[in-house]
This record gives sequence, structure tokens and C-alpha cells, in this order.
Amino acid sequence: MTPPSAESDHAEGGAVPGAADTPIVVGRIQAPHGVRGWLHFRSFTEEPDMALTLTPWLIDAGAREPKVVELEEWRTQGENFLIKIRGVDDRNAAALWTGKSIQVAASAMPPPGEDEYYWNDLEGMEARDGKGARLGRIVSVFDNGAHDVLVIKDDTRERLIPFVPVYVLDVDAENRVIRLDWDPDWD
Repeated sequence: MTPPSAESDHAEGGAVPGAADTPIVVGRIQAPHGVRGWLHFRSFTEEPDMALTLTPWLIDAGAREPKVVELEEWRTQGENFLIKIRGVDDRNAAALWTGKSIQVAASAMPPPGEDEYYWNDLEGMEARDGKGARLGRIVSVFDNGAHDVLVIKDDTRERLIPFVPVYVLDVDAENRVIRLDWDPDWD
């Protein structure tokens, strides 16, 4: 399949983001596929093919500004995708992309629904237990295959807490605080 144009439903004109438009990771390139530059791609979006419709794609370039890349073609393979990036035409070139994150500008993302949050919105929030005791700060979020997991660090430890309704009491986005049904003594 060929990807949508820069004028897709979710993109805002396909413009390269400015400094105020935080890039959001929507997937990761996993490994080369074959000898013609195709790559395995894992989407992190709730609807996996949504990551393929968002433009422009940015790839983390280390200390430099993210590089804009163009998705030339894609097709499904199991729960993931095979993608072809314009200008990546052989296995050696594709191998250089292994492990790279694909990002899009925050403005290209559709607004989250009620009680939905983008990972980058949760990162940096203060985590507290139900009584208000500090658990730490959310430093990252990841998907373990079953659900999202909050990585919370304080001065002495790191906690991995499932981001599921049974543990999440309240997310106060305005004050950047999340309350969790979690005992500070649990490992």
C-alpha cells in the first residue's frame, strides 16, 4: 500500500514541527526484511495502522534535529508492518535504521478521547498513592503487550506500575499529578 499524502485526516498540513511542537514516538523500526530495503515496523498507536497515516515522519537523529523521512510503501505482516522508506533501497541501508524510533509532531496526533492519555503527557507527572504519599515521578511509559506500564522513579528506587483502571485512581493533567492505588512499600 502507498501511504496517504501529507494532507491526511490527522496531519495539519504536513509541516515540520517547530520547537514548541513536541515529537511523539508512534513506533519503532525493528529489523531489515529482505534485500530491497524493506523494514519491520512496530506501531505503538492504539489502532496500529494510524501510525502509518500520520505525517511527516521524523526519525531521531541523536543530538541533531530529527530527520524527516518519507514512507514510500507499507503492508501488514501479522500484528506489525513491513515498510519501505524512500531512499532506503537495500539491506545494508535498511540495517542502519534498526532500533530507530519514528516520531510525529504532537499537532499531527488526533486529540485523545476521554480518560485517554498520550505517553508523553504522562511523563514527568508526579505519582502519589491514594493517601497522597509521593511515589516518585513518571520517567517513561511502555507497552508490555498486555497493557501500558508506568516507570516511576524516586530518589532510591524504580517502580513499574501497570497503567490499568484497578491501580489508577485519578489523573490530574492540569496539576500534573496521578494518584495510584499502590502501597509505597510494595516492590
